[in-house]
Amino acid sequence: MPGIPADSPSVKRERSHVHDAYKGFLAEESTSVCAAAIKALTEDIRRSSATTLMGLRDDLMTAGALLKQCDDAPISIESLCELFVRFVTRTALDVPDFDK
Repeated sequence: MPGIPADSPSVKRERSHVHDAYKGFLAEESTSVCAAAIKALTEDIRRSSATTLMGLRDDLMTAGALLKQCDDAPISIESLCELFVRFVTRTALDVPDFDK
C-alpha cells in the first residue's frame, strides 16, 4: 500500500501479529487467501487502539502493507486491502460515536 515504508517502526512492530493472524486463518481448511486477508484485517481492527478514524485508517494501511509482503500473497491482495480500508472508513462515518 502506498506511503508506508516496510522498515518503519509501526510496520516492524505489527509484523508478527498481522502475519500470524493471516497464516492462522489460511491454515483453516476452507478459507481462501482473500478471506484470510479480510479476517486478518478485521482482527487488526479489534486489536487497534486508534481513537480516530484516521488512526484506524493508518493501522489498516500498515496491516495491508504487511499482508502484501507475505510470501504467498497474491497480487490481488493489495486491491483487496485498499477496498477494505475504503469500506471500513466510509461505513464508520455512519456511526456517531467512533469508540463504539
